[in-house]
Amino acid sequence: MNKLSAYFIKLVLILMLSGTQSFAGDQPVRVGMSTAPNERNPVHHWAIAFQDRFAEGDRKVTLYPSSLIGREIERAEQVILGLLQVNVSMGQDVMNYSPLLKTLRLPFLFQSTAQLDCLLQETDFLDIVNAKTTGHGIRVLDVALSGGMSQLLTSRNPGSSLDGISKLRIRAMDRTQMLTIGSWGALQVKVPWEEVQSALQTGIVDGYLNPPAVALQFNHTRQLPYMMMLNSFAGFRFVTVSEKWFQSLDTQTQEQLSKAILLARAKNRKRNFTQQKRDLELISEKGVDIIYPNTEDLTEISKMSQNIYTELVDQQDIDLVSGLLNKTCPVMK
Repeated sequence: MNKLSAYFIKLVLILMLSGTQSFAGDQPVRVGMSTAPNERNPVHHWAIAFQDRFAEGDRKVTLYPSSLIGREIERAEQVILGLLQVNVSMGQDVMNYSPLLKTLRLPFLFQSTAQLDCLLQETDFLDIVNAKTTGHGIRVLDVALSGGMSQLLTSRNPGSSLDGISKLRIRAMDRTQMLTIGSWGALQVKVPWEEVQSALQTGIVDGYLNPPAVALQFNHTRQLPYMMMLNSFAGFRFVTVSEKWFQSLDTQTQEQLSKAILLARAKNRKRNFTQQKRDLELISEKGVDIIYPNTEDLTEISKMSQNIYTELVDQQDIDLVSGLLNKTCPVMK
C-alpha cells in the first residue's frame, strides 16, 4: 500500500468518525498528535489534562496519538476542513500562514522555556499570529512544552567545539534546523520523526537536536551516548484548532475551551519543570556522557547560528519578537 492510499484510508476513517454531524459545539472532539502516549512526555500530560477538563459534562473528547490519523501535513488538512478539531503539531502548517511563528524556532533566541512562555502569555504575540492564520482555517491556542531546551545528542563524541560538530551527520526536522546545522559545518539530513529510529540504527544520521526527555522516551540512549548541552531551541509543540469548529462554538463552550487550555498548560508546565532535572539525572544514569561547552565555544556556536536568522525570517519579524522580549520578557531562567 502506498502512502497516498494509506492517507485516503485515514481520511475516510475521519469522515466516518465525523458522520453527518455539523460543526456544533456538542459534537465529539478529536485531538490528533504525533507524540506517543508516554507518561514521561509532558505533551501527553497536556493532552490528558485537556481531555479531562473539556470532556466535563456530556462532551466526548478522544485522543489520537502516534500519528494514528495522519502525519503532520495530513492532520493540518483535516483541521482546515473541520474534520479534526484540535491538533498538536510541530507547526509547519501554521508557520506557512504566519511566518512570525518561525521566530519561535530560531536557535539561541530564547534563553529558557520560561522566556518563551512569557512571550506567549504576557504579550499580544498570539493575537498577531492568529490575525493571519484564522483566515486559512487554523487558530493557534497554545504551546505544549516537550521537555526543556534542545541539546545535541550524538552517537559519536563531538568534543565541545564547532570543529567536532562539523564532522557529524545530524538529523534535521525542518528548514530551520537544516540551516542551523549547516551553519555549524555539519551535514544536515532531513528525516521525518517516524523514520528517526531506523536512521539511527543504519547510521544515516549520527544524532539529533532535542530535549533529553526525547531520547529517554524513545529509548535512544544506547544509540546516542553523548549529549552536548547547547540549549539551542525550546522544545515544544503547537496546539491549533479548526477555525470552522471554533467559530461554531457558543460563548459558554468557548469559555470552557479556554479553561481547558489553561488547565492543560498548567499541568504541562508543572510536569515539564519537575522533569527537566530528573531527565538529566536519568540520562546520566543511562550512561550518556554530558558535555558542557566552555563559554567561548558556546558563544561561537551561538554566533554562527544567529548568522542564518534573516534566511529564515524577515528582519521586521525578528525585530518585533526581540522588542516584545526586551520589553516584557527579559532574561528568564
